[in-house]
Amino acid sequence: MYCANCGAELKDEQIHFCPNCGKPVGVTASGPPQAGAAPAVAEKPRKGMRLWVKILIGIVVAIAAIIAFAVIATAPLVDPIQAHLALLREGKVAEAWEATSGQFKGSTSQADFERFVAANPKITQIKSHSFANKSWENDLGEVRGTLTADDGSSIPVFYRLIREQGEWRILSISFNPADQQQ
Repeated sequence: MYCANCGAELKDEQIHFCPNCGKPVGVTASGPPQAGAAPAVAEKPRKGMRLWVKILIGIVVAIAAIIAFAVIATAPLVDPIQAHLALLREGKVAEAWEATSGQFKGSTSQADFERFVAANPKITQIKSHSFANKSWENDLGEVRGTLTADDGSSIPVFYRLIREQGEWRILSISFNPADQQQ
């Protein structure tokens, strides 16, 4: 007996599917396919995706969505910090002080801020930053990370921010914040 689809010899009379092409063995040919006749291309039965693979894909997609949401939700916290660092890099210390929150300006005079910048000159030479921890609750935000100066030195930094009139503003800046709560 031979498979009607691909012409493979079927040795067992009780076989229900062709071991070569996988097609059901209902109709059989009386002999092997004739010479020169091309056998039909056999399609293997398509199996569905296993349940555990679907669950794994679902978990990966959910985790990616949570991470994307966290990044998008905390991105506005970094914007005022970047603007502040850009002003300091341009030497616009008075404008950088003015860009801080009302509470910052109430507790730190412009002259005190200018002395802070003079005592920490690398803050005017920041070429990049990495903020690994960003969080906010209600109208208070926290950003932790590292500032990298032109000379390659790294400065651990901790910013507190407050939302004033719908905009995030710097409330405090701490360098080497080892004593700050993690």
